[in-house]
Amino acid sequence: MKMRNIFIPLTCLLLLSCGKSTMENTNSSTATDSIEAESEISYDKLFLLETYLTNEAVSDAELEKVDSTCAIFIFPTEEQLENIKKTEGEDNFDTILDDGNFYQATAMSLIDSLGIKTMTAKGRYLRLTGPTSWTLDVRKKSLPEWSLILFKKDKAPIVLPTAGLGPEKIQDYFDLSK
Repeated sequence: MKMRNIFIPLTCLLLLSCGKSTMENTNSSTATDSIEAESEISYDKLFLLETYLTNEAVSDAELEKVDSTCAIFIFPTEEQLENIKKTEGEDNFDTILDDGNFYQATAMSLIDSLGIKTMTAKGRYLRLTGPTSWTLDVRKKSLPEWSLILFKKDKAPIVLPTAGLGPEKIQDYFDLSK
């Protein structure tokens, strides 16, 4: 049963990330712009910080500002859920929803047990601020609907899938003694 619980979300992520990839002809030289130009993002890029970074001008009203150490959970919006239902069908949708929420809840429980503050992203854009500042678009097309961002003010944030997440990555990132 555990293998099924891991297999289904990974399969869903692979299916969502597969498909024909088209590149727009752009003159931009930044990695973020070329990633945005892809209609689909390869699985290898789904959890890279660079995939989430944006150079768009974002108003303060659209930004959710984070300036303290925490774990940020990304859940799908109603629009994303409707899109999954439309593309995957009702039966698959229920399974995808159950699995996504199960892995998020499991990760949330693990992070809580380690004494790390948690929050849930409410909008599309996050501004993570420490000595350096990062602006992330967590609702970019083709990104996973369920994910986790670990943020510590003195480190670059990391994006992780919650399926199969163990305490080691979290402890390593937050420099917690084991």
